[in-house]
Amino acid sequence: MVRDCGSLHERYLTDLWVLDMLFGMRTTLQLDDALMQDAKRAALESGRTLTAVVEDALRQALSRRRESPSRQPVKFTTFGGNGLLPGVDLDDSAGLLDRMEPNPNNEKELDTER
Repeated sequence: MVRDCGSLHERYLTDLWVLDMLFGMRTTLQLDDALMQDAKRAALESGRTLTAVVEDALRQALSRRRESPSRQPVKFTTFGGNGLLPGVDLDDSAGLLDRMEPNPNNEKELDTER
């Protein structure tokens, strides 16, 4: 029986996918050199494989993320006014810093805005 190359190639890819699902996927990660050295050292000291150390660390990080309670929004209380000054954006930390600590070059300009 003669098969065309397309079906052979498709069968090969299907077989690879099944093997990956049965025996685990091979994945390439780019890690910081110092982090990799720490992980290798932890594997050597614990007598485990590097894969086991990385898997455990990833599981712990993901479980902490799932367990952390969602934070409630912060309510800002204002006194003696109608809220924020015009032009103030609480998401713009650089702009807030300029308003709180003006530099000498634009101090007069900011004072007139207040």
